[in-house]
Amino acid sequence: MPVLRDPGAIVRDAVFCESSHNDGFNYMVRSGSFKWFVEGEKEYLYDLNSDPYEQKNLVESEKHRAAAQGLRERPRRFLITEQLDYSKGYRPLADRVKRE
Repeated sequence: MPVLRDPGAIVRDAVFCESSHNDGFNYMVRSGSFKWFVEGEKEYLYDLNSDPYEQKNLVESEKHRAAAQGLRERPRRFLITEQLDYSKGYRPLADRVKRE
């Protein structure tokens, strides 16, 4: 509702995604201009303002170390504070996949 009333309103400062691929789970966080994700054993960080086509992985960049570390922590915090509310009917991806 806040965004419908005011398109400039900020509801959350990040977007989270989880997906299943080849019997593994991948996680993504997008916050500000940065997109961080892990795919299998590989980790990625992109600055979408300067690299909208995700050509240069910044995860090993010393200059972007703080951004990468901050985004690495976000999925855990999100799951603990928001998604583990089973009373709302949420089931983690791992549980959903097991039952299919």
